[in-house]
Amino acid sequence: MGSMKFAQNHKIVNVLPPDADRFGAAGSTMGAEGPRGAVGAASPTTGIVDVRNYRHATFIVVYGEVAASTTTITLEGCDALYSPTIHTELAFEYYPGGTGTTGSIQSVEKLGTMALATTAGLLTTSGTSGQIVVIEVDVAEAEAAYKATNATSNLVGLRLTCTESKDAPADGCVLCILSDPRYAADGDDMPQGLSNGA
Repeated sequence: MGSMKFAQNHKIVNVLPPDADRFGAAGSTMGAEGPRGAVGAASPTTGIVDVRNYRHATFIVVYGEVAASTTTITLEGCDALYSPTIHTELAFEYYPGGTGTTGSIQSVEKLGTMALATTAGLLTTSGTSGQIVVIEVDVAEAEAAYKATNATSNLVGLRLTCTESKDAPADGCVLCILSDPRYAADGDDMPQGLSNGA
């Protein structure tokens, strides 16, 4: 009996580890427990995800307990994995957290309707405790949009910036799942997914 092993076909990257004030100043310092290169600050930027060997990236922004706080999330295409000199904001598709309750299905188990965020990003909803926001990025489309602005540069990685609009603690973390590897047919190992986001 065959079975699909998720971890064998996808790269799961912890780009912004859980913290009690993940998107604010109290959660700004990355300790030894953080992945290599993930950068934290008030309104933190995630580690840069190397997308060169993948066709798709899915960022999952996870909220635990949220006070009256909102966050603007933007996606950036970067020209390097370490200290990028070009980091261009890109449009993206996303699923917001679900709202309300239908029958026995709680809002935390649902996603909202897919929407398109411009380069200005998306603004989360205040009080979205226990929900997730799913950001879908087609790497080829991201590369084309990046090239349209930076004709002589190549897209190497992607990262998110989470700008807190009010100083109100919000638990959370950000994961990224890289999928559809470009060179799997060649027997290539799953490459490193995260590099320095400085």
